[in-house]
Amino acid sequence: MLENIYLEKLSNMFVAEKKYILCLKKLSAAALTDELRRGLLPDSSDQHMHIERLKLCFEIQKAKKVGIISPLDAYFFEHSKDVVKGKVPSLEKDISLLHTSQQIFQRKIHGYYSLQQMAIALGLEQAVLLLEQCFKDDQNAYNYLVQISQNIIYPKAVI
Repeated sequence: MLENIYLEKLSNMFVAEKKYILCLKKLSAAALTDELRRGLLPDSSDQHMHIERLKLCFEIQKAKKVGIISPLDAYFFEHSKDVVKGKVPSLEKDISLLHTSQQIFQRKIHGYYSLQQMAIALGLEQAVLLLEQCFKDDQNAYNYLVQISQNIIYPKAVI
């Protein structure tokens, strides 16, 4: 039973991860602040490697990648579109981009943590390591966005 849930969640994360990479690129392009723009780029936090690691997890299980977008992921994709469209880049928009991207990374952190715990329970040692790296990448990206907010975005908003 746990293996079925694991494979379902893994498939859903795989499908969502591809869309999150596109989403982060769009959020990055809409940023005014250079540091935020760079922090949101998928390449800056190895987001592309998540796809490769997830593929390896599927190979370990000899499973197919057939997933759906969860309602929560769909919400973030739609919300991101709303944040990006409209106004020209501004500090106000950067704050919205920052909040949205932090929520996305928190969602991904929780998703990878959950998958990692299932892999531990299933005894999938290699998958545990792969999922842990995705988890750490997203944690680091989130922490970097926190630093940007504390050191750049909010101090600029005060000035």
